[in-house]
Amino acid sequence: MIEFFTMGAPSPRKVSIMLEEVGLPYEWHWVNAYAGEHKQPAFLAKSPNGRLPAMIDHDAPDGPLLLWESAAMLIYLAEKTGLFLPASGAQRYHVLKWASFQATHAPYLGNAHWYRLLSPEAEPYSINRFIKEARRIYTLLDEELATRPYLAGADYSIADISFFPWIEYHQWQGQDMADYPHLSAWFDRVGARPAVQRGRCIPYPQTEYGDSPESRAAQARIEALMADPARFPTPQT
Repeated sequence: MIEFFTMGAPSPRKVSIMLEEVGLPYEWHWVNAYAGEHKQPAFLAKSPNGRLPAMIDHDAPDGPLLLWESAAMLIYLAEKTGLFLPASGAQRYHVLKWASFQATHAPYLGNAHWYRLLSPEAEPYSINRFIKEARRIYTLLDEELATRPYLAGADYSIADISFFPWIEYHQWQGQDMADYPHLSAWFDRVGARPAVQRGRCIPYPQTEYGDSPESRAAQARIEALMADPARFPTPQT
């Protein structure tokens, strides 16, 4: 059995989608980050960086294995099951290349979230910077997906799983999917997979925030800021 510690955010959803795709038995636990549970000793013992997700595989070959960092979890689950990552050869490294690109560039998209919807004050320079960075990443993905159905080639892989929940938050990042037709088609193609449909709703769908006073307050604040033109300006070129 795998224990999975999660919240409603893109990186945790990478892992819940992967868990649904590979079909391993698991149970998930919501960590209420809105109440600071991810900074408490009980969770820090699982993820010393204080970030979600975390995962324990109680059936690992050498005994229970504790992992944090979603990229490591996807590689581990792929190698454990033999799914969505070739075992060897050039195609393995094409997949890892794109999965690594996602991991290293997620901070640009995450900073778009932060400065637009989570920072105490609107900072125009930072907001515009990360809108532009998100646009650059989306443009690259769109251009690449013009030539193939999935990020690393003809086959669905952990590269696609890595990016999907981040692209799901395109509105937070100031992006209109109509501007990226190939990326939009890929998003619809990946999103139609039954395992993706299940995994993207754990612990709750992208439009929800969890059932606690803290999460409900965060939802109200974010929904108000989504209508604030200071937080959603027209990007400067």
